Amino acid sequence: RSPERQERQTAFDMLLARCRNRVCNFGAGVGKHLGVAGEIGHASGDRQTRAARLLRRTEDVIVSGRPHSFVVVGGGYTGLEAATALAWRIRRRVPPDRRGNFAVRIVELAPRILGRLPDRFALPAARAAVRLGVEISTGARIGAVSPDAIEIDGRRGGDFTLVWSAGVAAEAFAGRIDSPRDRQGRLLVGPDLRLPGRKNVYALGDCAAFADGKEVLRMAVQFSRGEGEAAARNILRQVRGEDSLPFRPRDLGWLIPVASWRAWGEVLGLPVGGRLGALFHYAMCVHRTHRLADRIGIAGDLLRALFRGAP
Repeated sequence: RSPERQERQTAFDMLLARCRNRVCNFGAGVGKHLGVAGEIGHASGDRQTRAARLLRRTEDVIVSGRPHSFVVVGGGYTGLEAATALAWRIRRRVPPDRRGNFAVRIVELAPRILGRLPDRFALPAARAAVRLGVEISTGARIGAVSPDAIEIDGRRGGDFTLVWSAGVAAEAFAGRIDSPRDRQGRLLVGPDLRLPGRKNVYALGDCAAFADGKEVLRMAVQFSRGEGEAAARNILRQVRGEDSLPFRPRDLGWLIPVASWRAWGEVLGLPVGGRLGALFHYAMCVHRTHRLADRIGIAGDLLRALFRGAP
């Protein structure tokens, strides 16, 4: 660090580590170009800011009328959601005879998008994206990227917006804590959310790797909230000299939303899809949102979607 920003050591009785995740570019060298176009991550606050910036960018592109490509790198949950949202906005804002000027393309290295999900969820979600006009390129690679051109599988294209959604990892802050981590850089924690061998250090949220049985919990808002409550209880119990209690996660489920008002996934262990899935998606968003104003906003989005219809 520079002399003006020397690190300071601070004594503590209890330490609770919590941080958001960061977008990974896996050494592809495109990070410096994301500010030119757009960047979609999974952390809610940053994601809202980036989504607003991408929305403004999309409006500017549509108004200009020039041929333009939106390249979404990564065919996971966030990549599919971003690509279909872009395609849906183009469909609503651009007359049919001019839509050919704009392209939305998902670029995925794996053999198919949503590769970790069963076919019964991944395939209908991919078909819904194609119906919206999204082009899906699998087994594809990103080459050289500059402010005015991008190379995909050896072919160069210009006038593009790059949306990077090819995975996330814990913030570098977590790596500065001397404790075992998983491949995403998340700190391994025990049943009570404490670091191994550290009785007074807790970790939660996207920087904590909590194993529920054989699997590590995915990064999700519902788990972060539960971990926060559990860690707070255990800290109070520790102060009172009581034994800590194990964290018991509640998994309501997960859904992959597509902008045509459809979603696929599981709710309470049961498969759902189509418009019923979208309804559950909105209901889960309301459930995990604290602020009343945000809940009203989500309900407003639902009503607008119901009244305007979907393709």
